[in-house]
Amino acid sequence: MPKQPDNKNQSTRQHNRRSPEPGQNHALTLNGRIMVLLLVIGFIAAGCGVLIYKLYTLQIRDAEQYRVQAAEQQLSDTQIPCHARLYLFR
Repeated sequence: MPKQPDNKNQSTRQHNRRSPEPGQNHALTLNGRIMVLLLVIGFIAAGCGVLIYKLYTLQIRDAEQYRVQAAEQQLSDTQIPCHARLYLFR
């Protein structure tokens, strides 16, 4: 007697095509997580690179310019107008 196809087994196979086995689903998620992690690390590395370059320009390349500005600012006289009023209380 020939074996009849089992409709239940066939529907299970179709269901498995749409959602993989738990082990396979984890592998896909792991690949996605690795890509996200690499992107985050890349953005952090780029941000650190920009920060290091900016610190280099401020502290090493343009240091003399800021030294001169600081010296001029320390030696300059600034007059601050007084807007105070005298109040007498009895």
